[in-house]
Amino acid sequence: MPRYKLTKNNLHIEDSYQVPKKDFAKDIDIVRESLSWIESEVRKRSMFSLKTEWACHNFLYRLGICRSRTKDVDLNYPQLWWEKVVYPVFGCVAYIFIK
Repeated sequence: MPRYKLTKNNLHIEDSYQVPKKDFAKDIDIVRESLSWIESEVRKRSMFSLKTEWACHNFLYRLGICRSRTKDVDLNYPQLWWEKVVYPVFGCVAYIFIK
């Protein structure tokens, strides 16, 4: 299981490219239960939002694009306006191609 760091406005997942898509939602649920999720604003994001952002990072990492930036994922709250547009669209496509 990868390492997680939860702060008030961020859930950082180290080496997120190693998390298979079948395990991602389960791992997020574990984080919700074991860490002080209640104190984090990230809890306001939907699972769909978290999964599509993670999928984008994972897909870009597998393509070899910006590997130093895409090997980990930072799930922030609030999201920037362009993240709210790009991640759901590109993430849905990326989700099809990742393992």
